[in-house]
Amino acid sequence: MKLHDFIKDKILMVLGQILAMMLLSIYLIVTGYPKRNCGLIIVVWVIAFLSYLVFEFMRRKKFFQKIDQILTELDQPYLLAEVMENGYRLEDKLYRDILRRSYKSVIEKIHQVETDRNEYKEFIESWVHEIKTPLTVIQLICENQKDMTSRKIMTELVRVERYIDTALFYARAGQVYKDFMIQQVDLKEIVTSVLKKDKLLLIENKMTCFVDFEKAMVPSDSKWVEFIINQLVINAVKYRKEECVDECEIDEKPMSDLVFETPRINFSVLEREASHQKSLVIWDNGIGIPERELARVFDKGFTGSNGRNREKATGIGLYLCNRLCEKLDLKITVESVEGEYTKVILTFPCLEKML
Repeated sequence: MKLHDFIKDKILMVLGQILAMMLLSIYLIVTGYPKRNCGLIIVVWVIAFLSYLVFEFMRRKKFFQKIDQILTELDQPYLLAEVMENGYRLEDKLYRDILRRSYKSVIEKIHQVETDRNEYKEFIESWVHEIKTPLTVIQLICENQKDMTSRKIMTELVRVERYIDTALFYARAGQVYKDFMIQQVDLKEIVTSVLKKDKLLLIENKMTCFVDFEKAMVPSDSKWVEFIINQLVINAVKYRKEECVDECEIDEKPMSDLVFETPRINFSVLEREASHQKSLVIWDNGIGIPERELARVFDKGFTGSNGRNREKATGIGLYLCNRLCEKLDLKITVESVEGEYTKVILTFPCLEKML
């Protein structure tokens, strides 16, 4: 609360006091009252009025400063009306009652939104559970029919299951803590599990995978980490480069001597001795990400130029990975050079930090 704002608020009162002083002075002079005594009355009046303004300003300033402090300290600012002190003025009490009614309406709306959201989440979970049954039946039928058509159907089934899992994880992302099971997990086992699940997708797209590390134990939740790695593998496949060779090599060597670059994904682990943190590095030789877009790859709905030029993209994958990493206390970073490679680094906390 500033002084000039307070004066502006009291301007009508100030003008009224000045007008009253002028009328009183005129009346006293007309009735023969000594001018000296009139002046003394006006001076006392002015001093008393200014004292009142100063006192009122200090009291109101203190009142609003206290409200501001309460608002800052509250975890839920919309509950301000429930904890603020009663003002000594009638209008303060009226304002507080109005705020209480307004906040009550807001809280009821929030509860309704939360109820609707929980019902939607329960519906998604139920739908995922139900849809898994016919998909499993189709998978069994395809496994008994060893032909090319069945293999293609199996590939599409894997893709459908992946989309279903993404929808399920997205619905649960806001309440990951309810499904936590933090323990020592082996990154190699998780990576191997992901590659087995995605083997048809990788074979279909002629992707070569290398796991360049041995057993690596980290504290985390295996299910959620597997989901994150799976999303990153899918992105690597989606934004792969077709088998290619540098144009300059074509000019310098005969076709029989050319070495074609196969789309590949490389998994490795880095360990920092100082912090005892381990990082899983997922590198691919795909089309890369333009430098200007790197800062936005984790934004919800951001597909970038690659997403528009190639397959249809939703912009949900990396956003969801980043959100889950925040819940799991992981750090995810992306490095890329357009046309050369993309490298995603998942850094896990040390065990002491998780305890």
